[in-house]
Amino acid sequence: MKAYGGVFTHPFFAVTGADGAFAFPMKLLPGKYKLKAWHEVYGAQDLEIEIDKRNSRQELNVEFKP
Repeated sequence: MKAYGGVFTHPFFAVTGADGAFAFPMKLLPGKYKLKAWHEVYGAQDLEIEIDKRNSRQELNVEFKP
């Protein structure tokens, strides 16, 4: 059995479901954001996204390669 814990100073984090989908528990305000996707085997990837006033929903494709 494995367990991972994360301590954050903000509420903007999410855990993926079995299908890899995730959603933040609260709406992000318009602006530029840096995201970090982490995989227990393949490590971390940094992504930059921009949320504008018209688009409150955005699809991200993160591909981890060995």
